[in-house]
Amino acid sequence: MGGDSFVGRERDVADVVRLLRRARLVTLLGPGGIGKTRLAGEVAARMRDVGDVRVVELAVLRQADLLPEAVVAGLGLPEVTAGGDAVGRVAEHLRDREMLVVLDTCEHLAEACAVFAERLLAGAPGVRVLTTSREALNTSAEHVRVVRPLPESDAVRLFEERAAAARPGTTFPDGAVAAMCRRLDGIPLAIELAAARLRDLPPDELPHRLDDRFRVLAAGRTPVPRHRALRTALDWSHDLLSPAERRLWAALSVFAGGFDLAAIRDVCTGGPVAADDLDGLLADLVGKSILQHDDGLYRMLDTLRQYGHERLEASGGRDACRRRHRDHYLRAAERFAARWTTGEQRDAVDDLDAQRANLWAALEYSYETPGEEAAGLRMATALRGFWLCTARFVEGRFFPDLTLERHPGPSRERAEALLVTHWFGMGQGAYGQAAQGLAEARALARDLRDDRLYAAASQLHAAVLTFRDDTDGALDVWTRTREAALTCGDPVVEIHSHGYGALLHAVRGDDATALALSRQAVGVFAGTGERYFQGWAHCMRALTHFLGGRGVRAAAHLRTAVRLKHDVEDPSGLASCLEMLAWVAAGEGEARGTAWLLGAAEAQWRRIGVPLFGMRALRDVHDRSAAEARAALGGDLFDELFTRGLRLPQDRVVAAAAVGAFPEPDERPGSRDEALSRLTPREREVAKLVAAGLTNREIAERFTLSKRTVDAHVEHILAKLGAPGREAVTGLVEESPLG
Repeated sequence: MGGDSFVGRERDVADVVRLLRRARLVTLLGPGGIGKTRLAGEVAARMRDVGDVRVVELAVLRQADLLPEAVVAGLGLPEVTAGGDAVGRVAEHLRDREMLVVLDTCEHLAEACAVFAERLLAGAPGVRVLTTSREALNTSAEHVRVVRPLPESDAVRLFEERAAAARPGTTFPDGAVAAMCRRLDGIPLAIELAAARLRDLPPDELPHRLDDRFRVLAAGRTPVPRHRALRTALDWSHDLLSPAERRLWAALSVFAGGFDLAAIRDVCTGGPVAADDLDGLLADLVGKSILQHDDGLYRMLDTLRQYGHERLEASGGRDACRRRHRDHYLRAAERFAARWTTGEQRDAVDDLDAQRANLWAALEYSYETPGEEAAGLRMATALRGFWLCTARFVEGRFFPDLTLERHPGPSRERAEALLVTHWFGMGQGAYGQAAQGLAEARALARDLRDDRLYAAASQLHAAVLTFRDDTDGALDVWTRTREAALTCGDPVVEIHSHGYGALLHAVRGDDATALALSRQAVGVFAGTGERYFQGWAHCMRALTHFLGGRGVRAAAHLRTAVRLKHDVEDPSGLASCLEMLAWVAAGEGEARGTAWLLGAAEAQWRRIGVPLFGMRALRDVHDRSAAEARAALGGDLFDELFTRGLRLPQDRVVAAAAVGAFPEPDERPGSRDEALSRLTPREREVAKLVAAGLTNREIAERFTLSKRTVDAHVEHILAKLGAPGREAVTGLVEESPLG
């Protein structure tokens, strides 16, 4: 949350820490530039003894409906894919956790943040919330702490430290620094901007230039209002820049979160600035504290970005810059789409995940700008694999749906986006909407004479009919478009035809056809290194074996699938694997295994909201397996084992299920195992290399990631494990199955 070193506010930090220890919702209130975010970061660093500390940056979020999704991503939780009460489901995930959640920059989402915080506190008694905002949330549980300008002594220290960085050896006459800080109203950002001017101005000239600026502002009217000092410092800093520096500041305001040099070149050169001048201009803006730069990524404080955006809009260049920004991230999404079904799947997902804030900004521009909707639909279509492989079903429906509302006319882009949103809708059990949307997509594809589109929509439509127990209708649609699915040249359409066809024929009792189709499904991506669809194909193969009475062979495929689905964080696939392993255990008379596996599957189904996709035939198998295990164990022991599976950390569930081992009823996960289970697959890989003694830069080179990305991974690992440093991570990993 910070950048340069934190200066002053020792009393403020201590007061807020004390307040948070007795109150569960605290808001740091103040205007832009006053230092709320840095104060929150310092408070968070001193609150790690209360449990995990996680920061959720909301400055780039514009849609209140996506607030739970943004919090889920920031907290490193699995996405809440089910519809309905998303906030309640986040609270359920955190119900037994001790955590401080920092929601940074809430003012533009104040009402949504207030509702979210109240619901979270009510449902998760071990959670505290610290927010930063320019306006209060106005909830009954909120304790407001107004962040005031720095005391003069702290303001002078801040100026002197930043001045020394800008021009080492700088000295001022007695009282000159204090006078400048008073002029700047003790506002930290204004002081930092003024100190940065020492790179260009002689020390003896800086106070006079600052006085001149305020004298012009106040001439002929009442004294400068409090906090107008920041705007004056921003205007002054802007006016002292070269024309090219001003244009670049404005153009960079279209970015959200972190952005790299390649993105800047694509968006800002050839228009606002010349390509040959870019590197020097960026260095100048970093030196003047307009930009921050760390290990390949640039960032801009929200207050500076808003000022730059005002200037961009005033120049008339806003639309052109935002279009170039969208086009850059559209191309990034299209490059991802070419990689996501290959052995580069995980790296492609990681690369795109680092750009998520800018992807959101690009999508928002597309759906809110008349004439840009078609490009937004192309982008949403290219991102389907990203949302699928990260289990972000909410995003996978939200952005296409918004753009579809604004692009009602018939087009190939509309048909493709309908496939995307209703694919994710199927995963959330919205079968009625999916049937209607896929019918429209089929009609559009027919009019466009696009065989691939028609086959893709038809095979998904057949799956929807299967899930709704209309197997006759499903068989008709599947059969009529089977040949087109196999000859259209799209491996995703092909594997859907094989896999959903196997499910359809299996529930209809056609074992031979189901077995042949599931074998073909496994073969589509075999040997490619792709994980998501390979896991899905093995799951479908297992289902055909199980329904055909071959439990042992089903279990072998499920143990492969459970690893693959865990690796790609797919709750639907993981739930299906665990559910069927429970059925296999029931068939073998392993009542204890049935009970705990049903509990483990239930933990995943709750994230999705539609157990067993609502299919009656599969639900009957579930009910029969549960009843048999309950009868064999008795109600109390069944409930105990079921609850243990429900609460068992996911890593331990997968580790046991993948080798056919069942935890004994008295086996309880230790706090170390619980902590390690919170790590994502990539974080586990990073943790192993940390334990092996590699530096962050060496890890970045190993994975071909930026060092900043690895820094973020290590920060998340330390927070999730409650580890004070890298040595503690080494100890935890060496004692665990990860080592």
